Amino acid sequence: MKNETHPSGIETKLANGLMLTDLEVAELFGTATQTIRDWRWKGTGPAYIKLGPRMVRYRAEDIKAFIEGHRMTRTHAEGETLPEG
Repeated sequence: MKNETHPSGIETKLANGLMLTDLEVAELFGTATQTIRDWRWKGTGPAYIKLGPRMVRYRAEDIKAFIEGHRMTRTHAEGETLPEG
């Protein structure tokens, strides 16, 4: 999320628990809208709500859960040895 004095419309929606479009989620993550759509198709992105044949929305709590689920504390896999040097 942007670090600004005034929250963006997206941050306001998240703070108020409102749903976001795939365009807004892409903007929040700093990625292309097609990436969000690809994640949805592959089942690797945040959970979403399908309100109609062409209307997809993302709940604030699902976006936050997705972000928390991707927090990392290290850059190597568990049990992997780090190169010396």
